[in-house]
Amino acid sequence: MSGAQPELLAQGSVEIRRPLDETFAYVSNMENFPIWFPGVAAMRELDTLEHGQVGKRYRETVRMPFGRTGTIDIEVKEARVGERLLTEGEGFLLPRMSVDFAALSDDSTRVAWRMVSRNQRWWFRWLVVPLLRRVMRGRARDGLRKLRETLEREPS
Repeated sequence: MSGAQPELLAQGSVEIRRPLDETFAYVSNMENFPIWFPGVAAMRELDTLEHGQVGKRYRETVRMPFGRTGTIDIEVKEARVGERLLTEGEGFLLPRMSVDFAALSDDSTRVAWRMVSRNQRWWFRWLVVPLLRRVMRGRARDGLRKLRETLEREPS
């Protein structure tokens, strides 16, 4: 299945009453991810690079079914301040998360979030992806809502 496109797991967008630079700074600090995204138990940086820089690495602890947890090493692959953040992880899922930012006004930002799996194995696409989609779509919806609530509640 060489050359196949990554499998879309979930996507969504939200408008946040917060300036673009503040929104990008908060989201690009991946240690904030467990605060707003369901199913993420912890995120720990693995190096001393600044948040939001290409090459920055993290170890993510995720909640899995039946009360188990797993870890995924994540790396920032693309970072354009105020525009885009893209991360990729290793392991079974081979996740790629992209977050695109657009200023709607001086104090309002649109955040578009998307998660895909780069795992190209046929059995993974047929058996696992449909289950992951169901879980990730709910988490994306709830996570984007929580991101908006968190940022709109924070003092400037």
